[in-house]
Amino acid sequence: MRVCVMGAGAWGTALTTVLASKPIEVILWANTPDLADEIRRNAENIRYLPGYKLQDKVVIESDPLTASKGIDIMVAAVPGKYLAMAAREFARNLENQTKVVSVVKGIEPEQSLTMSELLSKEWNLDSDKIAVLSGPNFAREVAQKMPTAAVCASESDELSKQIQQLFSNTYFRVYRSKDVKGVELGGALKNVVAIGAGVIEGLGFGDNTKSALVVRGLEEARRLYKALGAQEATLRGLSCLGDMVATCSSPLSRNKRFGYLLGKGKKPDEARNEISPDGQAIEGLESLQGLLLLAGKYGIELPITSEIDAVSKGITTPLRAIRRLMKRELKEE
Repeated sequence: MRVCVMGAGAWGTALTTVLASKPIEVILWANTPDLADEIRRNAENIRYLPGYKLQDKVVIESDPLTASKGIDIMVAAVPGKYLAMAAREFARNLENQTKVVSVVKGIEPEQSLTMSELLSKEWNLDSDKIAVLSGPNFAREVAQKMPTAAVCASESDELSKQIQQLFSNTYFRVYRSKDVKGVELGGALKNVVAIGAGVIEGLGFGDNTKSALVVRGLEEARRLYKALGAQEATLRGLSCLGDMVATCSSPLSRNKRFGYLLGKGKKPDEARNEISPDGQAIEGLESLQGLLLLAGKYGIELPITSEIDAVSKGITTPLRAIRRLMKRELKEE
């Protein structure tokens, strides 16, 4: 079996090490020849995941044609805001037998597409040829081989079982689901809530405030799940609640660190540049517009998401946003 990981960021690199633990051929595609050469030369992604050597068997490529030749599984690991561009580079070269796994979290801002919907559109994929993989998985901890779990969702039982076997090893355990929509919505919304968790810490508020945020953030997820036909059980699983707990509590989360700087009084552009000077994605920011488009389309109230959007754009201050949320009309839980 030949597997290509499309995207040599931290997450793509970490998943490459997981896949390379199996008796398969693994290709890691970097978007520039310079990055590919750097990774080859050091046997390590010093730019995005320093300190973790890649296995000798991993082949590094920067040419989409070479990277996609004879591939059985394509793992899409490019950040959401660059995903469509990268997909178009591969579109002419993707072979008919190739199946796709999206490991990207987010909602596309113009048409509110999930990442699997975007890939299906760009690559003209039938639903039985694409899966998604998501969960509470920080790249650095996966590279350190710390035990974790994720969920693979696909409309195809055959594909989800294949992906489950492909990725599962002694430290990375994969569960299966058919709820593609629920898995992707949870992965997108939890990043937005994580920005809020960072804001709360930056303002000096405590665990009471953060717990309220997480629970009411889950309620916003439940409203989206119901409107879009996702399964409520997925809400309590690894891709939503599990990932939200991890992202709202860990200092490894760029989303949370971005929110923390906003809470400390940094302007949005200053916070973004400090957290991500090399252009790495702050996924919650990229999902806000798409989530609010969905809310408008289906007539759903997402007050936390709306306030985080306003704070992230500098329209309001973190403290005013929290005060507005606290002054909302009183209601039943």
